[in-house]
Amino acid sequence: MARITLAGESLIAQKQSAEQVLNVSRFIYANVPGLDPAMEVDRAAGKPPAAQIVYTHEIPAENVGFVNPNQVVYSSMLGSNIGDFDWNWLGLETEEGVLFAVAYVPLQQKRRNIPPLQIGNNTTRNILVEYDGAQALTAINIDASTWQHDFTVRLGGIDERERLSNRDVYGRACFFGTGLQVEKVGASYQVKPGLAYVEGVRVSVPAAQAVPGVALPTTVWLDVVLEQQQNNVVARWSLVCAAAKADYQDALGVQHYCIALADLAVSDITDRRPIEAIEGPLVKHFATVKAVNEVKDRVEDLEDGTTAAGKAKILETARSLKFTGAVTGQGVFNGSVDVTFNVQLSDFDWSKITTGKPTTLAGYGIIDAIKAGSYGLAGPIAPRADAAIDNFDLPGGFHVDYDGAAFPRYSCVLNMPYTAVGYGAQIAIPQATGAVRVFARSARGANLWNDSVELYHTGNLDPSVIVPPGTVILFAGPTPPAGTLRMNGAAVSRTVYAKLFQAIGTRYGAGDGSTTFNLPEARGEFPRFLDDGRNVDPGRVLGSFQASQNLSHTHTASADSAGAHVHTVTGTAQSAGAHSHKIWQGRAKENTSTEGNGGDNAFFDGDSSTAGAHTHVVNGTAAAAGTHSHTITVAANGGNEARPRNVAYLACIAY
Repeated sequence: MARITLAGESLIAQKQSAEQVLNVSRFIYANVPGLDPAMEVDRAAGKPPAAQIVYTHEIPAENVGFVNPNQVVYSSMLGSNIGDFDWNWLGLETEEGVLFAVAYVPLQQKRRNIPPLQIGNNTTRNILVEYDGAQALTAINIDASTWQHDFTVRLGGIDERERLSNRDVYGRACFFGTGLQVEKVGASYQVKPGLAYVEGVRVSVPAAQAVPGVALPTTVWLDVVLEQQQNNVVARWSLVCAAAKADYQDALGVQHYCIALADLAVSDITDRRPIEAIEGPLVKHFATVKAVNEVKDRVEDLEDGTTAAGKAKILETARSLKFTGAVTGQGVFNGSVDVTFNVQLSDFDWSKITTGKPTTLAGYGIIDAIKAGSYGLAGPIAPRADAAIDNFDLPGGFHVDYDGAAFPRYSCVLNMPYTAVGYGAQIAIPQATGAVRVFARSARGANLWNDSVELYHTGNLDPSVIVPPGTVILFAGPTPPAGTLRMNGAAVSRTVYAKLFQAIGTRYGAGDGSTTFNLPEARGEFPRFLDDGRNVDPGRVLGSFQASQNLSHTHTASADSAGAHVHTVTGTAQSAGAHSHKIWQGRAKENTSTEGNGGDNAFFDGDSSTAGAHTHVVNGTAAAAGTHSHTITVAANGGNEARPRNVAYLACIAY
């Protein structure tokens, strides 16, 4: 249980004297080693060392509220996105940094949600503080019942049902005996101890209570209210003197019930309490009253002849039985013997029958008519069929299948025979159910029934069963069909679309973190089914995004053409060494001119012997071109993204 610290009490006094608002700003979570949660809170101690403080939570303005004028509550709500830490010390700190209240608890764990490795938890902690004028000093105007996560509404409903049940028994007001009776003691007035019920609220006064503010003449009123105190609702009452006082609601909207106890004058007291002489358990009181009333009823039965003894009393006097009209005669009846009358009417003298005429067709000799009520026609109830409901010769009309095997118990059945024997159809509607259910069956062959089927209608057709929330739908139109939303990543309400939020959570975005969540974003994307252990696309998480990628492949490439060109080569033929070629020595031809001494020289022409066809090896080196490169061109193919052939549809998600 949280306790206000001494520093907190001092701050309350300071704020009240200075007429300043007290603002509690944050929760402090700490892990204090060796802290005993059963130990009394040390109100004089300060905050734990910084090394022991594991988390600080600023309190939103909407997470504070008042319970009553003297009680205010602060709430810390930590979502699954916060953690990890352990804590056993919880404190409230004001905006001035004053430790205001402290609670010791067993060691708690706060874990952050890390899918798929760790499931996080949510932690909600409330600290209620109580002191005089708490609501006014803190200026808190939010009723805690509008946001506190507890059973206030449900328990309030239980309290109200109990009050109304008591009112059904005790009425507007019921005072037991002398309980709360006003009496004069000396010069003062007081109410006696006792028990009463006012508008169903139980008022117990264990001891005599003085009536305050008496100024004669006046009326003493009992003001009763069911008031919330801490975690309970109790009856509180007060005595008020006023000429008139009606029921009312106080400033907090709580209902008060006022009942007059007595009118006080100078000389007398007029008791105005509705009194019942109840001095013990109600069961005994009711039993006594019932016994007295039963005796009274028995006496009245004897007097008016309701009982056998009463009838015998009436028959003490002999009476005459007489006929009038078309039939005459009389007899004396005193209860000792039977009286017999012989009555004769002339044939077909219907006009003389003034009473007792037939009211049915059978009374007139018509026996082939259907009686009203037969087979449920024009009657208050239908005949019960049970096992006979399966008979194909069952008459057409309305029947009741109370305990048969064909339809649910307590069903109204419409049987419709076909023109051929052994065929027909039936419609059944069960009774005593919380909703309308309709069943039907027909013949599948002569004297053979199909199994009954339940018909769906607007009252029992749940679209979420057919298309569960979270189902992805591809729609060929421009507007999402009913029950679906566009998969555009928008943030939507967690309460309006609660079923969808339950299905996908914050997997695609947490929205504002408290009231909204994000839808999946599918616009312009291709879906890929979750690998789910197949290892074709390993490591993928449900709902995760995967960037574009091409499968590894090759392309045909060619270098740019350089056109016709030559390369310069310099070199030396390979040496063959010293060698000769054979020349034929015979004279082949000769020309001689003699002009005397000093004539022209003679010339000889000759052919060398052939060496045959042969080659000479030449080694050469091309002129160096230096470091250089050639441009390679790869033919382009495709557009600005990788994609297969496709058709665009509107991506929707069912909610």
